[in-house]
Amino acid sequence: MKENYRYLQGNDKYEGFCMDLLKEIAEMLGFEYEVYVVPDGEYGDKKPDGTWSGVIGEILNAEASMAVAPLTINSERETVIDFSKPYKTFGISMVMKKPETEDSFFQFLDPLSPTVWLLLAGVLVLVSLTFCMMDKVAPADDPSVRFDAIESTWFTFASMVVSGTDVIPRTISGRLLAASLWFFSLIIISSYTANLAAFLTVSKFHSNIKSVTDLLDQSEVSYGTVTHSEVANFFENSKLHQFQQMWQIMSTLRSGGMAKNAAQGFAKVDADKNYAFLFDAPVIQHKVFTDCNVLEVGKPFDARSYGIAVPRGARYRDDLSMAILKLGELGRIAQLEEKWWDETKCPPVNKPVPNKTRSLTIHKVGGVFVILAVGIAVSLAAGVMDYYYRTRRKRIKAKKRDIAENHDSGDGHLQAHGKLLHDASPSVHFEEAFASNSTTNPGSKHTNIF
Repeated sequence: MKENYRYLQGNDKYEGFCMDLLKEIAEMLGFEYEVYVVPDGEYGDKKPDGTWSGVIGEILNAEASMAVAPLTINSERETVIDFSKPYKTFGISMVMKKPETEDSFFQFLDPLSPTVWLLLAGVLVLVSLTFCMMDKVAPADDPSVRFDAIESTWFTFASMVVSGTDVIPRTISGRLLAASLWFFSLIIISSYTANLAAFLTVSKFHSNIKSVTDLLDQSEVSYGTVTHSEVANFFENSKLHQFQQMWQIMSTLRSGGMAKNAAQGFAKVDADKNYAFLFDAPVIQHKVFTDCNVLEVGKPFDARSYGIAVPRGARYRDDLSMAILKLGELGRIAQLEEKWWDETKCPPVNKPVPNKTRSLTIHKVGGVFVILAVGIAVSLAAGVMDYYYRTRRKRIKAKKRDIAENHDSGDGHLQAHGKLLHDASPSVHFEEAFASNSTTNPGSKHTNIF
């Protein structure tokens, strides 16, 4: 019913998928209808005296011409009434109250696991030391570009948070290491940002119940379904041992799990966080989309179908079936399902998966650490080669300088020796002239030099 149904009359008081479907069928077949709710609020179950309750009883008592409701088709009901072609296939689902979300002042750390955070700290130290060591081994030609311990740490941290610094590596080895670090930082920052957005927009909580079978392995959460419903018949008549055990538990008076109708079941869910209500998946999913305080748990099971119930042998059953088939072919039923089950104002939530973290672990981002390690190894190899090349070039320059100095020293010695010989020649001529004069004029005491 609509929220303001008290102020409305007739068919205007009701809304929902079944009402829209009935309206489409009535327009296609050209008939008028009047809707009312069965007095006992039940779908229909066979009583011990052979009579039927709920919707089935209204059909058998000729109180209604048809029943358009979430009425499951089964063999027992088919023995007393007829059904149209199925208009929706569904399963049995479970709904619980949402646990309280886990919030923290340090929720920004959740996108990465503690192991990854520790590895990032190790990367900061290792890469900083590598920059510093390569600067000592193979420094840049520009003396103003030096990567000491402080500058190396600052450059590494700035690169990891996708920022910049005034000084950048100038050597080949430094640029190789910086490129590896930048690629590593790009992947880590992108993964962190995407995961952080998911953590901040999706409510996170944990629960020990993630499927219907988990209800058997605990005693804290009670559960139940609607009495005399098809879901109750499924558990009561199931041949599976686990479902038989569940029926024994939920049907006992002390469990208090059974509800008279779906509305009462949802009220029990709202009142008790340790109660699970099992019912038709479409009904539960509609409740989840309209009530943000509850959550569908697990996947639907035991596929079944809804159909329109009519008196046995009714001539208009085939017309209803043809109308349902045509509406399905035209896509109108899919549009109605999208209207009532796909539109929700509730924020997205993650399914309650116990003992599992959504943080990025080393198994998911280990590849970028390997790439960074390869980059460090390549840059170290380039640094060693650069150091060897620089050392060899210095030796060659030193050898050439020594040869040049030796050559210059030899030329100077030869020039000095030639000068001495040139300076000694006048003395020789003087001595020769003196000797000649002495021989020619033995008595002469003076020698004239011209």
